[in-house]
Amino acid sequence: MQYYATDYGHEELYHHGTKGMKWGVRRYQHEDGTRTALGKKHEAELDGGGYSGGGRKALKAKYKSRVKAAKEAKKKRFNKMNEEYDKALYRAEQGYKRGENLSEKDQARLAKAGERFNEKYAANKERYKKDRATAKEKYKMELAKEKQAHSRKTIRDKYKSQLKAAKEAKKKRFNKMNDRYDKELARVEGTYRRGENLSSKDQARLAKAGDRFNRDYAASKAKYKSDRAAAKESYRRAKKEARRWRRG
Repeated sequence: MQYYATDYGHEELYHHGTKGMKWGVRRYQHEDGTRTALGKKHEAELDGGGYSGGGRKALKAKYKSRVKAAKEAKKKRFNKMNEEYDKALYRAEQGYKRGENLSEKDQARLAKAGERFNEKYAANKERYKKDRATAKEKYKMELAKEKQAHSRKTIRDKYKSQLKAAKEAKKKRFNKMNDRYDKELARVEGTYRRGENLSSKDQARLAKAGDRFNRDYAASKAKYKSDRAAAKESYRRAKKEARRWRRG
C-alpha cells in the first residue's frame, strides 16, 4: 500500500496487489511467518524444487506464536474469572444501600466467591506456565528434528542409500533377464542330444532371445545411469536446502 499526495492538499490511498487478492487473506504466509501449503509450493517452484522455506527463524516464529496464544488464553480465562466474581459481588450487594453493612450470609457468599477466584487464578497461572513449557519443549523437539534432517551425515547417508538401491535394482533386473534367457535356452536345447546341431528355426529363436537380452541389458544400464544421476541431483538439492535452512 502507498499514499500519494494530491493537488488538493490531502492524501489518497492507492492499493497495489494481485488479481483476486482479498483483505485479510494470506496466500503464501501465516501471521507467524510460517509458509502456507500454497506458499511452500510456490517457493519450491521458484527455487527449482525441494526447499520448503522453513528455517530456524520460522521455527522461532512458530514458538513465539504458541507463547502468544498461551498468553491470550490466560488473559481470556482471567477475564472470565473476573466477570464471575463481579457478578457474585453485584448479586450480594444489590439489596443494600451505600455504606450499609452486608449480612453474615452475604459476607460468606462473597468470601466463597473470593476463594473460588483465588483458586482459579492460581490454576490459571499454573496452566500458563505449563503451556509455555510445552511450547518450549515442542520448539526444542522440532529444532532437533530439523537439525537431524539437515545434517551432513543424514544427507550423505540418504545419498548412499539411493545409490545402493539403484545398484540392487540393476542386479535384480539383470538376474531376471538372465533367468528368462536361460529358460528359453533350456526349452530349445531340451529336445536335442549332446553334440546335435540345432535346427535353423531353433537357432533363430535363440538369436531372438539373445537380441532381447542385449536390448534389456542396454536399457537396464541406461536406467542405472539415470538413477545414479537422479540420486546425485537429489543429494545436491538436499545440501543446498540444508545450507539455506542453517542461514534461515
